[in-house]
Amino acid sequence: MKFDPFKLRQVSVFQNASDDDLKLIAEHAIERSIEEEGLTAVDREFYVMQSEIYTKEAFGSTGLLTEDTQAILNENPEYLVFNGAVGGLTDQKPLMAKVGETVRIFFGVGGPNFTSSFHVIGEIFDSVYDQASLTSPALTNV
Repeated sequence: MKFDPFKLRQVSVFQNASDDDLKLIAEHAIERSIEEEGLTAVDREFYVMQSEIYTKEAFGSTGLLTEDTQAILNENPEYLVFNGAVGGLTDQKPLMAKVGETVRIFFGVGGPNFTSSFHVIGEIFDSVYDQASLTSPALTNV
């Protein structure tokens, strides 16, 4: 996938896009925003996407899974995942940084039904861009 440079001004919802597609789109948008909006450099950046998976098969089934439209309409996902996988942030790729390092987290919700109350326990963010707005002043000491 190749993208032409652009300036991120609005976050869009991409229906029927895989987690890998969403990740590529988000990574490109983030990269362009940082370069053009002049966000400060940090030691580590993390991308976290929450999404739901609706299948006819039971949780833990292996192989090809079938999408369950009725489960989507009923807002009853078989999986609620981060970065496209059960254990995506714990077992597979935990977010790790050293004491004293600066960290930037890009957090998104791919839905389609559930929102998220993303929070970090035991830390205060220096700045937060509410609703991903890089054109508004950042909230500080959140």
